[in-house]
Amino acid sequence: MDNEGSAFAAIVIIGFYLLPGIIASIRKHGSVVAIWIVNIFLGWTVLGWFISLVWSFTSTGREQTIVHIYHDKEDDRRNRDDDRRRR
Repeated sequence: MDNEGSAFAAIVIIGFYLLPGIIASIRKHGSVVAIWIVNIFLGWTVLGWFISLVWSFTSTGREQTIVHIYHDKEDDRRNRDDDRRRR
């Protein structure tokens, strides 16, 4: 039982340590790789962990709107026919 408790505690601690990187990945943050690097290499300093945690919650400011343009060849043909009739 003691080994199971130790293993569970280790998993919880590692999960907590990696929390900023996990949050950044789930949120699809634009700087997810940099956040993981700071978290892994500087997280042990506590200050590095807090920096990466706050960073993982920030917005990248790069929200994009994707516009799909649909081209209807049949509609083009109708417009050409209408233009010809008007002349």
